[in-house]
Amino acid sequence: MGSSLYRLLGARLGHGYREAKSGHLFRDMVHAAATVVIRQREILVRFQKRAHTPLLMASGFGATDVAAAWLGRRRLRFVVGWPPWHVGKNQRPPSLPP
Repeated sequence: MGSSLYRLLGARLGHGYREAKSGHLFRDMVHAAATVVIRQREILVRFQKRAHTPLLMASGFGATDVAAAWLGRRRLRFVVGWPPWHVGKNQRPPSLPP
């Protein structure tokens, strides 16, 4: 199953990643730091900017916004390169536009 998911990722990315091996895709696209904010109605995952950020954005990953039944119907949003959030006691990360 994992191999098939990497092939789907490569096909969606294009630009030479269609034939890339899973290890290459993992290093370039998957293995990255992220900030996760869990709210009552949504889960935001913000990935830091990297060299491949423009390719991810062009492939539509920066606009991922889906309702996940297995997350209690919360919206799952992937954000690429959004400004950093500093979440403290009195600070909340910004809400993204719908």
